[in-house]
Amino acid sequence: MKKITQKVILAAALGAALSSCSQNVAKDSLDVGIAAQIVSTNPCDAATACSNAFVNAMYKFKEDGKSDFCEELTVRKDSDLAVCEVQIRNPKFADLISSCKSQLTSKLEAIVSARNVGLKVHANVNSTEPLGLGFKLESEVQERDTSKGYYTVTGDVKPKQVILTFDDGPEPVNTLSILRTLEEAGGVKALFFELGLRVQESPETTKLVAAQGHSIGNHSWDHPNMRTIPFEQAAAQIKRTQSILLKVLGWVDPFFRFPFGNRTPQLDQMLTDNQMADFYWTIDSNDWRMVNADGTVRTNAQVVKETIAQLDKKGRGIILMHDIHRRTAELLPELLRLIAERGYTTVVLEPAQAGLKKAPPILMNQAVRLGSVQN
Repeated sequence: MKKITQKVILAAALGAALSSCSQNVAKDSLDVGIAAQIVSTNPCDAATACSNAFVNAMYKFKEDGKSDFCEELTVRKDSDLAVCEVQIRNPKFADLISSCKSQLTSKLEAIVSARNVGLKVHANVNSTEPLGLGFKLESEVQERDTSKGYYTVTGDVKPKQVILTFDDGPEPVNTLSILRTLEEAGGVKALFFELGLRVQESPETTKLVAAQGHSIGNHSWDHPNMRTIPFEQAAAQIKRTQSILLKVLGWVDPFFRFPFGNRTPQLDQMLTDNQMADFYWTIDSNDWRMVNADGTVRTNAQVVKETIAQLDKKGRGIILMHDIHRRTAELLPELLRLIAERGYTTVVLEPAQAGLKKAPPILMNQAVRLGSVQN
């Protein structure tokens, strides 16, 4: 992972150097961002790759009112636009691309249509109409004892049982589409690991997740790499997110997932001391990767096929997905169809100690709980 991260940094540095003597800063910055997405190893690096180009262009636009971004974006190939889909749709960049927003949106819709080819069923995130799934996927609740901490990769489920997890939300449009699909598939329950920052921005979405009976865990405040920041900052991220979830819902499951899965022994001990579970995953959908290594658009059929192949090989476990991505909402019905076709049962976990939900130890006695770890 370090080697690839270095490649991204070197690519960015090269792009900055090129842009300093280039006549087309927009082209250079987009080239660097898109190249970084292809080699990135995690969703945050992938997302910020294109975001940096948009943010820099926006700063320039605010300074002089001029932008060549539209001129550059409208001639880009589909795979490039797929990488920048989130930014193109983001209202905060509307002024930057106002002259070409309609054209780019039309291109994105064509990309969406093309990437869903090969799926027997898929969701339209902007539609509330039933999908007509024609199947029901069984779901059951299981308890796990977190009183002495709990670390898991498989969720300790039996063969032919799977836990669906969604990270980095809530996101108002995509999360709601996912909720509709889960409900239509038989009231399937899942585990949502939410970012405190996004809960703060969309508390009503978090409430809807809870209202449908899903478990809700902590995924940090804003997704830092906790191996690279001081322990105190990492602990504060966990506490702050636990606090806002408790404020919004009146409860929070004692479940945590490290951003990128990057833990440290000290943070592991802190979770144990505070009776919190630490969730990794068995099956990575890589739903955040928009393009293939050869630069072509990664289709939703590819994502489903690769995810199901992992499930077929391992026969049980935890599937990692991200409810911030439109493509995840689109492909979820097909993924659930194939899971049901294989005779799986979905499992959602609850803490065996129900009192931990409304009185998280990490918030009840913070000085003692964290102090014992620091010594």
